[in-house]
Amino acid sequence: MGSRDTLPSASLLNPDGEVIAVRTIVALLLVASAASAQEGGLPNVLQRLRAGNPTCVVCFGDSITGVYYHTGSRIAYPDLVKQGLRPLFPQAPVEVFNAGISGNTATAGLTRIDKDVLAHKPHLVVVMYGMNDLVGTPRETFAENLQQILGRVRDSGAEVLLCTQNSIFPTDPGRPPERLAEFTQAIRDLGRETRTPVADCYAEYERIRQEDPRRWAVMLMGHDIHPTLDGHRVFAQLIVEQITGTKLPVETFTNSSPLIPRTLQKLRAGKSLKVTVVGLEGEVVKQALAAVFPEVKVAVDVRPFAAPSIPALAAQAAKLFDSTDDDLLVLGLPRQPTPLPAEQWMHCLFELTYKSVPFSPQHRQREVVWVLPSVTNPDLSPVERDHDQLLRARAHAGDLGGVFRAAGDRRPAAEVLAAWLREQSWIGGIAHGHASPKHPNG
Repeated sequence: MGSRDTLPSASLLNPDGEVIAVRTIVALLLVASAASAQEGGLPNVLQRLRAGNPTCVVCFGDSITGVYYHTGSRIAYPDLVKQGLRPLFPQAPVEVFNAGISGNTATAGLTRIDKDVLAHKPHLVVVMYGMNDLVGTPRETFAENLQQILGRVRDSGAEVLLCTQNSIFPTDPGRPPERLAEFTQAIRDLGRETRTPVADCYAEYERIRQEDPRRWAVMLMGHDIHPTLDGHRVFAQLIVEQITGTKLPVETFTNSSPLIPRTLQKLRAGKSLKVTVVGLEGEVVKQALAAVFPEVKVAVDVRPFAAPSIPALAAQAAKLFDSTDDDLLVLGLPRQPTPLPAEQWMHCLFELTYKSVPFSPQHRQREVVWVLPSVTNPDLSPVERDHDQLLRARAHAGDLGGVFRAAGDRRPAAEVLAAWLREQSWIGGIAHGHASPKHPNG
């Protein structure tokens, strides 16, 4: 079902399935910055950034703005916006606050704007509402609420950037796509009437859906209405372009921190670790952890399940992943490709994510690692290797740890996993074993 053509540009994979070198990303960024001659639509903020002055940005919205399981429960587009601004204006201290709350509407936003937004004394407020307003709020009321938010922010002296939200699957009866299109147009109309810039994320999502439906469904969307971190990279790209006039390559908006920071922190401190293992031999995980952190006591709960396919694993996800006190879930993914329509693939991958990743950082502290089929099966067929590449790209899209075996690598599975752990330690600046800048997997 998968081919290399399905891999999104935001997945940081070249056609051979290898991670693009950091120097390539930097070169792309510099070219984009140098080539841009267009001014952004937020002159005061842009002037502050160019002058190297401290600049405060608040991103205000619902769960599509907040940090939740759809993006891996660690970061969201506000973090990526800060990351995108830093290399363009290295002399300007930039703070970006995330004021996104699950279930929020523009009506609810008005009740908390003083505490959650204006209290930060922002220079720019990025406003992204609409998905929950679809359910029960008239379009006219939604537009009025947005206009009140805009007025409150401008009265404080800050600039405003309005954003449309992502397009969605037609599966939620309370959120029909045609109603979302109407609310999206209300945001555009308000921007035009009040001369407020609009980052039209909806239009970009629809463009991607038309050009590459599978990328939109499987990589950008982590749920019927919520994007993955790859989807948030699109948000960040458009927002930074509106602020600066520079359209950075979407590949630059990557998470440069370790994928399992809490686990690494515990391991570095020599604290005991509770690990749940599904679809993989427990000894593989024990040996890998012992090779990198030999001093740490690890309790491994192995839950055997020989899932023949991703759909079969997704069907059992709630039972297999249920745990209240583990630190790390290591999930061995099945090797068998399953031809499915893109929407069904998205729902299967959603089940794996929703049942395993904490709802938000304020909930459980569990972290998740996907061990791809190539790790335990070095001799994959061409079709199985394409399946492996697709799962790797999806792990990246959802900001999950994805352990893979490079072509030609014949090491035992435990050594491949140990090399990945060393790489994560190196990324986090934690020196263990033989960590080095070279990718341990090749």
